[in-house]
Amino acid sequence: MNDLTKRLLYAMPHSLRRSILLKGMSLTYEMDPRITFKVASTKEELEGAFRLLYDAYLRVGLQKPNKQKLRVTPYHALDTTTTIVAMFGDQVIGTLSLIRFGALGLPSKDLVDYSLRRQRGLQLAEVSALAVDREFKGKIFVHLIKYMYEYSVRYMQLDELIAVIVTNRLAHLFYESVLQFRPIEGTLHKSYAFGNYQTVVAESLDLHWAKHRYWDIYGQMLPSENLYYFFGQYQCSQFQFPKRPSHFVSDPVFNGDLFKYFFMERTNVLEEMDGIAKQRLLEKWLGSGQANKQSNRAETNVHGFQVVDDLLVPVSVRNVSKEGFCLHSLDDRIRQLRNTSSEFIFRWGNGQKVRVKARQVWANAENYSGYEVLDASESSWLSLNGVEPTKKKVA
Repeated sequence: MNDLTKRLLYAMPHSLRRSILLKGMSLTYEMDPRITFKVASTKEELEGAFRLLYDAYLRVGLQKPNKQKLRVTPYHALDTTTTIVAMFGDQVIGTLSLIRFGALGLPSKDLVDYSLRRQRGLQLAEVSALAVDREFKGKIFVHLIKYMYEYSVRYMQLDELIAVIVTNRLAHLFYESVLQFRPIEGTLHKSYAFGNYQTVVAESLDLHWAKHRYWDIYGQMLPSENLYYFFGQYQCSQFQFPKRPSHFVSDPVFNGDLFKYFFMERTNVLEEMDGIAKQRLLEKWLGSGQANKQSNRAETNVHGFQVVDDLLVPVSVRNVSKEGFCLHSLDDRIRQLRNTSSEFIFRWGNGQKVRVKARQVWANAENYSGYEVLDASESSWLSLNGVEPTKKKVA
């Protein structure tokens, strides 16, 4: 798109700009049957995604050349990151990653202060690493975004999506005018390192608000422009979603072998890292004992109650292991219970109610706290979390 066209689009009212962008999209309900969309689950799929990402980012100036011709980031090694791929047979033709707030925060943590969102217990993920093979761009792009939307709502169970967008690209207009992302105040950055020092802005989409907004804008449109129907009602037979209990909200793929392959053999990412982020990745994938305690946790979205002074206080469990769990609560009393044992009542995704006793071992200012299950061999607890035990307690 030339500079004059971009300036004209920016000068237009949102509604007119949106109409023009929609007409330029290929909102079709039929695709080549050889195309599928899924969560990347093999070394070959991940490598294909990282190669496609490198080519696309290099082409638009978001990536410096490297001899490996792969774009891999530290976030790709986290259990809280999901890499989505579009496949044409065995070829990766599209990819994007959803990075849930985890051990390294979000890539945009230097742009946005997420502490208030965290205190409220919002489930956040950043849209990142988006690339589509040029041969297929007009054929799969909107379906890739649809898969992202469905996976975010149904499988990650997110409250809000974050995107850091280069301001002089068509994507900026698409995210704002079509997808209804909104700029986060004070986040315009003119030399963003994660974007190869280009000017970017951080934007957000409240997923609870979005479905109502899509109805207001698109609900009465023809199918060829009706994103409300396309995102929320239309079921694509070429989408492959994970099969797992609904109380889990992540689909970890990386293991020690994949970490060594992508971070120590195929790229220099680990060598270029320093500080806490590097230490945490090394501890997770190459450590043992206490250093490796994070590896056996599973991300969850389980609601329940903690018994405090004979009252039922609402809590949400954010991750579990066979020895303990991390929870979030808006009740200030929870943070005052260090080394105190409490009874908990949880209702897992399959409807099963579980009672368990646990002792608080830590709490922080963002209303999160960690608990050691006092009877970790209790059968109902073991049957629900489905993760391997460690010798160490939650910390």
